[in-house]
Amino acid sequence: MPEILYGPMLSTGRDELIKLCAKLLNFRGTGFAYLVPTIQLKKEVENALINIKISNCNGQIGTAMQKLPIYLFDGFVNEVLKDWLVYQAPIPVYQQRLILKTVTNELLKSGQLSYLQGMVKYDGFYSSLLKWLKEVKKIGKRPEDWLTMYPISKKERELGYIYQKYEEFLDIYDLVDEERNYEILINRIQNSSNGSTGSFLDYLKLIVIDGFYKLNQLQLRLVKALIEQGKEVIVHTFKEEERSQLFLSSNDMIHQLQQLAHNEDWDWELKKLDELDFKSRTETLNHLCCNLFNLSAPKKEGDETVQILYTPDPYKEIEEIGRWIKRILLEDTENRLKLDDIAIILRNVSFYHFYIEEVFRELGIPYQISAGVELSRTPIFKLILKLYNIFFEDWSRESVVEILKSQYLQFGDEKTTELYEQLILEAGVIKGHNEWLKKLKLYRTYLRKEVSKGSENKEKLDLLTQLEEVLIDLFNRLSILAQPKSLLDHSQALLKFFAAYRLDQQITKICDQEILRRDLLSLDYLQQLLLDMIQFGLLLESYQNKDKKISAKEFISFLKQAADELHIPESDVEYDAVQILTPSQSRGRSFKHVFIGGLLEGDFPWYGEKDWLFKPEERKILKERGIYFKQFYEQLEEERLFFLEAVCTAKESLVLTCPTLETEESVQPSSFIQEVLNIFKERSIKENSILTNRFQGAESILKEALTRRELDEIFLRELWESDNVEEVFSFEELARLQDLYLRGEIVKFREGIEFSRYDGILEQDDIIKKLKKIYHPERVYSISQINDYALCPFQYYCKRILNLDKVEEPTLRLEPLDLGNLYHQILFLFFKDFPGFKEEPLDTALNRLKEVADEVMAKYQPGLNLPSGLWAIYREEVLENLSRMISYEYEEASKQNYQLKPTFLEASFGLKKDYQEKGTVNHPEPVIIHKDQDGEIVVKFSGKIDRIDITQDGKFLIIYDYKLGGRKGYDEIKEGIDLQLPIYIKAAQILCGQDKEVLGAGYFSLLRCERKSGIWRDIRKDLIPVTSRSKNCLTDEDWRTLLDKADQMIIEYITNIRSGYFPVNPAKECPDYCRFKKICRYEPSRIRRKKEFLRG
Repeated sequence: MPEILYGPMLSTGRDELIKLCAKLLNFRGTGFAYLVPTIQLKKEVENALINIKISNCNGQIGTAMQKLPIYLFDGFVNEVLKDWLVYQAPIPVYQQRLILKTVTNELLKSGQLSYLQGMVKYDGFYSSLLKWLKEVKKIGKRPEDWLTMYPISKKERELGYIYQKYEEFLDIYDLVDEERNYEILINRIQNSSNGSTGSFLDYLKLIVIDGFYKLNQLQLRLVKALIEQGKEVIVHTFKEEERSQLFLSSNDMIHQLQQLAHNEDWDWELKKLDELDFKSRTETLNHLCCNLFNLSAPKKEGDETVQILYTPDPYKEIEEIGRWIKRILLEDTENRLKLDDIAIILRNVSFYHFYIEEVFRELGIPYQISAGVELSRTPIFKLILKLYNIFFEDWSRESVVEILKSQYLQFGDEKTTELYEQLILEAGVIKGHNEWLKKLKLYRTYLRKEVSKGSENKEKLDLLTQLEEVLIDLFNRLSILAQPKSLLDHSQALLKFFAAYRLDQQITKICDQEILRRDLLSLDYLQQLLLDMIQFGLLLESYQNKDKKISAKEFISFLKQAADELHIPESDVEYDAVQILTPSQSRGRSFKHVFIGGLLEGDFPWYGEKDWLFKPEERKILKERGIYFKQFYEQLEEERLFFLEAVCTAKESLVLTCPTLETEESVQPSSFIQEVLNIFKERSIKENSILTNRFQGAESILKEALTRRELDEIFLRELWESDNVEEVFSFEELARLQDLYLRGEIVKFREGIEFSRYDGILEQDDIIKKLKKIYHPERVYSISQINDYALCPFQYYCKRILNLDKVEEPTLRLEPLDLGNLYHQILFLFFKDFPGFKEEPLDTALNRLKEVADEVMAKYQPGLNLPSGLWAIYREEVLENLSRMISYEYEEASKQNYQLKPTFLEASFGLKKDYQEKGTVNHPEPVIIHKDQDGEIVVKFSGKIDRIDITQDGKFLIIYDYKLGGRKGYDEIKEGIDLQLPIYIKAAQILCGQDKEVLGAGYFSLLRCERKSGIWRDIRKDLIPVTSRSKNCLTDEDWRTLLDKADQMIIEYITNIRSGYFPVNPAKECPDYCRFKKICRYEPSRIRRKKEFLRG
């Protein structure tokens, strides 16, 4: 009679089953099969069996244990099929998705899909579709069953058509998926005569199914077939009455197993396991394991065997875990602790992989990631993404330079690639495939002329010729990758690219031994994946009877999906190392010390993926049909169970860690942390908050130094502060020692929790006095000055106080400022005599625009040091962009019934006459911002407004500022990072009169022909470029609040400038192009810690 053993999480059922199996074990490893849900539990059971002395092995235990009959469920199925010589490897998930996409497009073209046609263009649709298909196959329903058995909706009928075509594809090419292999095995067992299957199944006495909380319908059918073959089956799972909600899945599984015996001549014997393993854990951990998520649990006193750690970010989280582990190891003076007695359990191991790699390498701690790392996250695959990114970003300078500097492709040593970048900058290349070769050719022509005149540019000319050759070859190969073609051809082209640049040889040249294996293995996996895609591409072409072309973006999407499924193993060799596991991989395991990380709400617990196909009420109907789609509450209960399993792995200590990510208000600590605190008395569980390194230079003691760097710092400090240092060292040595010591002190302050003089805080009284003198109350500021400070105070200090931004790069390109001036001058003259959109036809306006542009550029050219050919390119681009912009203006004006007209151009305030434009409105006095009515602090601004549009009735006005680069958003204005438009609004009221109401102020993107970015009032929705639902469409109250806050921010910034407050504290992430990055050495985690301290 088959048995179901169930009990609490700490029950000893597994130990008893392992002992039972040990008795059945013989030299061939037959007699039983032990089925488990994870590879890690498989190893755990194997180790437990190996450790049991079996009397009849006669000293040959090692030999007998080499092939233990312990399997994953799928592995067991595969093993039996292999024994019958009928095994066929199932197609991977990415190929299943490709098949679904192929047959769906076929049905779409034939007109058989109408309900689903709006969804099929999204990748998420195919993930949900595949999930549905697998669930239908697991209940044994063929396409014809689905289409005829139930009263189904139009959507479900169309899903049935896709299922039908999918199965036809598998039949045509004799392919199998996992579900087909199960069906083959079940049918073979059921059809075997006299109970003999002709496989190793005949020798099995016992089949143990251990550690599962649910079995799908195919697995249940297989269990039934095995029982009917006379096999003794024991299912071991966990179930508790007090926490029944946690064990809904196992309760359902037990019920489904009992249903198998309905109307059969056998039944299940249920055995409850009451014996619990309390001895191996501390009292606090036992209480936690037995009562977590139990609302009626008694509260007990906790101790330091359970602790909670909050850190500013994920990197700091891993760093603190690593340091904690290092201290545990150092305290183990008798060397009784093995590294694999320590585990870090993470819901998303891939996210943390490279943090772990960096931190644990520095700390010298061996680690092993059980799942390995996804191929898509390896440096080799990221190189592929960067290659394709070149043409996805229109051959942008940044993307090309990044590839030129790649060590994997070896276009030259570091010095050579730096010179390449300098040449590219000097040539004025920005983006565009054709622009590269044009501008480099023009620059080469220019250098040749210079060389012929006797200039010392021969080396530069030779290097440029070399660069052109490199780029021509690279661009030709990339152009092949960029072209639409079949999946087969895309895969072949990428393999040829690898071969052309000898990627495998380059890896062996640049990689050290620690990462050599990883990168070579990554390349091997990637090449094998591409070979598989070539074979599968042949099938797709055969099925479609044509060479179906897909874009490079589609190909990379397919490739990434496939690479997400492949994991690069950390090592093929078992060794003593800290174990890095997911919660499911930790199932059934036990460790002395456990760290559960990433405890953020939404990460752990994870709320699941979006379902593109079915609403909650539809999922309920599907569940009644046996098709299981988790509801939200079921997903949450599963996450709770995962967390409980992870908690139960700890025997001596448990640390829960949370990277609070304080910069994101929407991110909260996991609710699981509070669930842990709920079952202990208040403040009896220690909660630690780490804002900075525990190691703090002078405050540190020797035992706190856990890395070589920290030991060096302590040695240096002790040496410098010793009494006889001057007697031991020479004057030169003392100077060097002092320099090293001071560097260490600077690091101590920089790594501290407060902004200091090493972060841009000026403390000397004489400097503060000078600042107040320079920034006196009558000083007039430009808007760019205040925006510079808002964006980053330290950047303002370097640029505006120290004047470090004065050195210009030698360049033969038109600088952004010059280019902007060119656009502004043309638009000013064009609109100066503009009669109106209704009054002047578009064709006439465009002809006049060309005349104005020619006039401006004829005067502009002599002042530029550009080759004539390069200047011609700029002229063409400027005229093309402005023509497109004017056409857009006409189109928008017609939509607004020509109610607005550009009226004032380059309207100035606070500028001297020499800087004012004639023929427009100017106000000689600056705009003044007061702190209060008494004028305690006054800030004055000068500037120019690019354009003010006024309505025909003269009641309303709109302000525009022209932009060539990236647009600024409403969030920046709201947060006080961008104050340009609020100041312009005040200025426009002065320039145009208080009788006109400002409808809004926006940034007009000349290149994108878009002007929604900015702030707008909802009083005349017909005249503004945004809808009332846009977040930057404001009510009058919100409008006034935003402008008042802008005034407050201006006063705050000027006060800070006058008091010498210039912290390395950028309002947003520090951009790569910042010239002062090497000075400030900005580190997001370090600055976040200091900001957190300021917030208290």
